Amino acid sequence: MKKLISIITINKDNEKYIEKTIKSIINQNKKIFELIIIDGKSKDASVKIIKKYNKFIKYWETSEDKNISDAFNKGIDKCSTNWVLFINSDDYLANNNVLNNISSDLIKFKNFDMLAFKLKVKNRNLKQTIGIYGGSLINEKKLIMYNTFPHQALITNRKFFLKYGNFSTKFPIAQDYEILLRAKKIKLKKIDKIISIMRDGGITNQNKVKSLKYFKIAQIKNKTNNILIINIIYLYGLFKLFIKSLINKF
Repeated sequence: MKKLISIITINKDNEKYIEKTIKSIINQNKKIFELIIIDGKSKDASVKIIKKYNKFIKYWETSEDKNISDAFNKGIDKCSTNWVLFINSDDYLANNNVLNNISSDLIKFKNFDMLAFKLKVKNRNLKQTIGIYGGSLINEKKLIMYNTFPHQALITNRKFFLKYGNFSTKFPIAQDYEILLRAKKIKLKKIDKIISIMRDGGITNQNKVKSLKYFKIAQIKNKTNNILIINIIYLYGLFKLFIKSLINKF
């Protein structure tokens, strides 16, 4: 029986968290998924940890990559299923029955481009829940301003990548946003099931100004609006970050 979903985990020097990520995946129903791990030539114990679970991994490699987009693309090229989910080494699946609980959705909505599930965001030590995102909370209308699709809970049909191409390696960040804008019209199904947990403080949160810059570049590239409006959106985003930083000081 063909497996339903490929889970791609990318990692670089994240020995602290990668084992929890791997365990959250391999503890699922093994008839449903294949696991692909792309490591960016880690210098810590990451590779040793990956090797420990070798028999549960369909494919893994450790090699230099250009950026996150390049690593994602390496993973996509190794997929053999209809659906793709990106669970990076900071994140993990919400419980051991996630894939059992969504397997019927993967079959029922096989003709959709994307299935938007929910994720829970927690602080770094996982003791505090910051918020729940995705699913029916997604507002596609705001996509012209910033990314409203959390990729850790967004399952993508592999035909989507065949139709629109893989992630652009010109985007070291916000690559998931750019591909959404590139596609323009997405056949999306929102499903209110929490499937993943994301630790706060990932690449996007660490580089908020850089993210806004690449949001702007993606908008210009894909002609979401005229250049004046795009610049206003960018400046508005910077202003919000500035106000938030002032509030946090008090």
